[in-house]
Amino acid sequence: MEEKLVEAVRGGLERDGVLGKLRSEIRCEVLRLLGIHDLKKVSKPIITPEVDLINSLIGEYLQWIGYSYTSAIFSSESDFIYSRDENIHSRIMSELGLKDSSDDSLPLLCQLINKVKQNCNY
Repeated sequence: MEEKLVEAVRGGLERDGVLGKLRSEIRCEVLRLLGIHDLKKVSKPIITPEVDLINSLIGEYLQWIGYSYTSAIFSSESDFIYSRDENIHSRIMSELGLKDSSDDSLPLLCQLINKVKQNCNY
């Protein structure tokens, strides 16, 4: 009887994505504690406005597409925390020369790609 309860709880946690998220967070924390990022011998770039903009675009895309585990790893490696703040969203749109459109449900990275495609006549 106890095994069935454990399996039911595990199944519910997996179905809701909670178990996968916890595994991802634990993996991130273990890698951080082990200093795995130092083993690569690659220094992180200085966070310039361009790097911050790119991180914002990637972070928004990962959240939009539902890659929550990848987003958790990305956030821990880049020290970037994504939040759908309208002021940040508007600032980025302004920096990229994007206007409010019917594609507003799309992340800015997709909107930017669409704009480049239009300008290149794809």
